[in-house]
Amino acid sequence: MPIPLPSPFPVKPGYQEIARWLRQGIEQGQLKAGAKLPAIRRLANTLQVAPTTAVRAYRLLEQQELVQSRPGSGHYVASQDSLNRVINPSHQGCNLSIIQPNLALIENLWREAWQDNNAVPIPAAALSYPDENSLQPFKACAQLWLQDQGIAAIHSQQLHFCHGAQHGLSVLLQCLTQAGDYIALEQYTYPGMLSLCRQLQRPTIAIAMDQQGMLPEAFEQACLHNRIRAVMIVASYQNPTAAVMSNRRRQALVNIAQRYNVWIIDDDIYGFLDQGQHLSLSVLAPDHCFTVTSLSKSLLPGLRVGFIYGPSSQAQAIAEAIRASIWTCALPTLYMMQKLIEQGTATRMLQAQIVEAQARQRLLRQHLGSYELDSQIRSFHAWLHLPSSWPLNDFVQACQAHQILVSPAPYFYSGSDKAANAVRLAIMTPETQAELIQGLQCIAQILACRPTL
Repeated sequence: MPIPLPSPFPVKPGYQEIARWLRQGIEQGQLKAGAKLPAIRRLANTLQVAPTTAVRAYRLLEQQELVQSRPGSGHYVASQDSLNRVINPSHQGCNLSIIQPNLALIENLWREAWQDNNAVPIPAAALSYPDENSLQPFKACAQLWLQDQGIAAIHSQQLHFCHGAQHGLSVLLQCLTQAGDYIALEQYTYPGMLSLCRQLQRPTIAIAMDQQGMLPEAFEQACLHNRIRAVMIVASYQNPTAAVMSNRRRQALVNIAQRYNVWIIDDDIYGFLDQGQHLSLSVLAPDHCFTVTSLSKSLLPGLRVGFIYGPSSQAQAIAEAIRASIWTCALPTLYMMQKLIEQGTATRMLQAQIVEAQARQRLLRQHLGSYELDSQIRSFHAWLHLPSSWPLNDFVQACQAHQILVSPAPYFYSGSDKAANAVRLAIMTPETQAELIQGLQCIAQILACRPTL
């Protein structure tokens, strides 16, 4: 089966790049479940790389349960059941690979919200195409919600609804940049942004990080030597490292972006966890920053409501890009958002998640605190650095053997050299704390043992 390749095609891609292309093809349905992949030597010849590079790419995809190796037969895209398990938190073991709110925690709140609204059905006006006037009540509601999260969403004409944060990032890349423009990303970053940049032919530049996130001096050096058009920054509870930037760090990055005329894309998807402790990038650079967030992490993954708030100079272009891609967000979905916010259910859901995250972080530190762990007390995830005695591939496979799913560092890596010996642990997905404890205890036991060589 032919594999999807980016255009323009890079010379001698690394194994992580090859794995990303294949993963993108699988996720987008270009490579079907069960399909046979090219033999290692054929893949290597096609990509003009060493066979060992092709082997490492397939091995990485095996770790992510996207590809299966059949001795004597070759490599195949995983079965549909296996693919579903990778993204389905109902996995029988302990799924620590997907960041999302704990759904069991808020199920009753969701049910009660709509029992209270049985007498108030979705109005007929919400069943048609919206115009700007019909969107105003929803915008007013969303503005209050965003302001409570520290986002200075003051002007309704600068607020746009999108179909989740991933759609918002896509819209901004298409509005602010052109094919071939360089995009600066954190060294470890959201894989969805890597996929978007590849698909839209925006080459990326990895910016070094420390425990606060992106390093200003590294960002400035990149700006000096490259014509960077936009930078994406996750200032609060960065994915995957859980880093939180100080206000001083945020201001330093904003100053550099303004000095070199680089648009700032503020991915604030986890900003609700900050609880107002730090300034939003949009507050520091209202004419230079676009904030993207949604309700997927704070409330419900299935409630596909996202927000873009940015400078008025680009408002028309953003509105046109949204119309070109989805026409408009569904009014019934916006109506559900409005009701959850206005009746206070959304706030109760959010606060319940934060309380639960704090409890789970304590459990995480109780069981894995003796290892190098980057995290925050309210974070939905943590970045676990493995002991040198544990090679990353072996550790991931050992976890899989015990039905524990984790996310290895190469999945997030935007650089070109070797990724860190680390994994991300998403601690909110297990339905109960008991399930999480069982998974953490198992990981602790694995870490305490040396791998069998």
